[in-house]
Amino acid sequence: RKRCIIPLLHAAGLLPFLEERHIFGQDSTRLRAHQCVKAKLIAEIMTTHEWTFDDVLFVDDSARHIEVASKVCRTRQSGSGGLS
Repeated sequence: RKRCIIPLLHAAGLLPFLEERHIFGQDSTRLRAHQCVKAKLIAEIMTTHEWTFDDVLFVDDSARHIEVASKVCRTRQSGSGGLS
């Protein structure tokens, strides 16, 4: 959930580089509109902003989400314990 992600991004020193409106948790209505397929939401956002494959980095602990997203942007899989 977004309320869990933001403190972690802050602790890692990454929050200043991100707009909060581009941080999506499982409770996001936009993500749910894409059947919780994160790659579809990423592709939509990329199209809206005219971002290319190399402009976007997606980080997730799920190999399944990473595999699908790797077709639309750069990816990095976090540890298997999630982002906490």
